[in-house]
Amino acid sequence: MTSTGIIVLIGSIITSLVILYYFFGPKGGVASAQTNTHHQRLTVVVDSGYSPSQLQLKANLPAEIIFDRRDHGECTDWVIFDRFPTKEGKEVKSYLPVGQKTTISFTPTTPGSYGFACGMGMNKGKLIINA
Repeated sequence: MTSTGIIVLIGSIITSLVILYYFFGPKGGVASAQTNTHHQRLTVVVDSGYSPSQLQLKANLPAEIIFDRRDHGECTDWVIFDRFPTKEGKEVKSYLPVGQKTTISFTPTTPGSYGFACGMGMNKGKLIINA
C-alpha cells in the first residue's frame, strides 16, 4: 500500500469515529426534577441529542418536561417515549418546533426505567420513574 493509501485509510477511520461519536456518544448527564407538593418539572435542551439525557421523576406526581429545541435537523422533530403507564392513559410524545420550548405534561404511575428517542431513534435518552 502506498503512503497516499495509508493516509486516506487513516483519514477515513478518523472521520468514521467522529461521526459515530457525534450520533451515538454520551449526551448530557442526569437530572432530577424540581418538585413541590403539587408537581415536578424538568427542562431538556435538544441540540444534536438530549441534555440531560437521563431524567428522574417521582411516580404519582404530575410532571412537566420542557423540551427546548435548538437543533435544526429533521431527526429531532419529534420526541417519543417508550410506552409506560400514565394516569392520563395516553402515549407520551410530541412534535418539537425549532427554536421553541414545548411542554409535555403527564403523571407517571409505575416506577421503572423507560427510554425516549427522536423520531428516527438515533438520539436517545432514559426516563427513570422512582417510587
